Amino acid sequence: MRYNPDSQKYSEVKSDKEKVAPKGKGGQTDEQPQYDPGYMNFQGMMDQFFGFQPKSGDDEGRALKYSFLGNVLNKGFESQLAMGMGEFQAGLSKDMMNHASMISQMEQSNARKEEFGYGMRSMDKQYELQNQFQNQEFNRNVGMLGATGEQTRKNYAAQGVQNRLQTVTEGEQDRLNMSKADEIAAGKEKRQSARATAAARAF
Repeated sequence: MRYNPDSQKYSEVKSDKEKVAPKGKGGQTDEQPQYDPGYMNFQGMMDQFFGFQPKSGDDEGRALKYSFLGNVLNKGFESQLAMGMGEFQAGLSKDMMNHASMISQMEQSNARKEEFGYGMRSMDKQYELQNQFQNQEFNRNVGMLGATGEQTRKNYAAQGVQNRLQTVTEGEQDRLNMSKADEIAAGKEKRQSARATAAARAF
């Protein structure tokens, strides 16, 4: 065990508390039990100080008591002021916190409103641009289809002209070929007839 230098003092105080004076009449004790004065014996010092009565020529004693009285009054007045100031500051702090909470809530509400407004404007602008792009693409597609149809029609018309010219050319060529074939056949028959006539005269 560790040595405690105050153990003897504690034991003496405890023994003093346990001491009981002889009982008087009616079983009551003649002396009150002793109490622990503590390390500083504050109660004893207070009794000694307040019980001190300076004499008429003891200026130092009167100055000491008056200075203590003034210090007590000063401390009490400062304590009252501190209590009032604490309550006043607590009220101000509460009002400031309430005001700060209202400002923070207002800022957050305004920020959410602005964010919602900007988001809606952004989506509206995106929809408008997408719609404009789709309309322009539709117009381009319609124009492309029209140009393609016009070109196809022109191609068909040109092809029809070429086919007609080719047919006319082929018919003319066939007619010439047939006429030439008739001329050749007629010449051949004429020569054969001439040969037959010449052969008949020879007899």
